[in-house]
Amino acid sequence: MSFGSTPPSSHPYRPLNQGVANTGTGTQSGALKHSGLGIASFLTAICLGFALIALIAVAGVVEASNPGGMDGESATALMIGLGIFAIIGLSFIGLALGFVGVFAANRSKVFAILGVVFNGLLLLAIGALFVIGTAAG
Repeated sequence: MSFGSTPPSSHPYRPLNQGVANTGTGTQSGALKHSGLGIASFLTAICLGFALIALIAVAGVVEASNPGGMDGESATALMIGLGIFAIIGLSFIGLALGFVGVFAANRSKVFAILGVVFNGLLLLAIGALFVIGTAAG
């Protein structure tokens, strides 16, 4: 096999900018691919946000449906508490994925930054719920 018979577009040693259209502004329009870790972080934050809203809704329904409120030692209260702690742990994992995605080279950082921000906001919201719950009694 000789290198002269291989077309330039499929040549394994072709320049990286070959085949990229010039937009006429002096720059090439080679868009960066999104970071897979950033996308995972973003999707983790979105899913965990919906899960937290669902857990809060379930806790509200159980609190309203039982006379005198929810028993703090019931199986339902235990499952809601474990669910919130699972969300906290998974949110820290999503936060770590987002930070790794932010520092990934040659990747778009949009989803990684959004993942860091949303996972951080989720952790702040859960912390605020703990403070409000402690203050309420």
